[in-house]
Amino acid sequence: MTQIRYPLSPRQVDILRWLAKGMSEMEVCEELKLSYRSVNSHSYRIQAALNAHCIVVLCLKALLFRIVSIDELPVISTVQHSTLSEAQLELLNHIAIGGPLKSFALKKHLSLKECERQRDDICAHLGLESRRRIQLAHYALQQGLLSLTDIQNLYPEDMIQCPDCSGSGKYGCEIRPPSALRSH
Repeated sequence: MTQIRYPLSPRQVDILRWLAKGMSEMEVCEELKLSYRSVNSHSYRIQAALNAHCIVVLCLKALLFRIVSIDELPVISTVQHSTLSEAQLELLNHIAIGGPLKSFALKKHLSLKECERQRDDICAHLGLESRRRIQLAHYALQQGLLSLTDIQNLYPEDMIQCPDCSGSGKYGCEIRPPSALRSH
């Protein structure tokens, strides 16, 4: 199989890999022994290159482009999603695809405070110490509430087929990011 080249530098791919696994920018600094300013600047450029508005969308696109796999994500909680209410599952799914609480509140005719309370209840129920949205996205992926097919459907503009084989896979090609360069 040919190698995918992303519109990112090797350093940016490293940083994206760690961010997608749920590390904060400060933790990535310590892991890669870089300055905060450097990691923050790379993070901004990665978001621009992948057209991602938040860390959750970066994680989803890292999975989509096979920079990380679901198996590489940290186990967030062993609590089964069946113990969550329908309303909690709906909010969890909204957060897991990178949706802001404000848009969920407007859609459901709830106050932002009520959505924040529901999010906090979900985090408490799952035993999460922090309320980072990336952890909720990881949980949804690990519980099968969100699949790679769902992610592909969320971001169809990021998915194109190899022009040489028209998506037949004849040369061992896979779906790839649009600005990836590849030769057979």
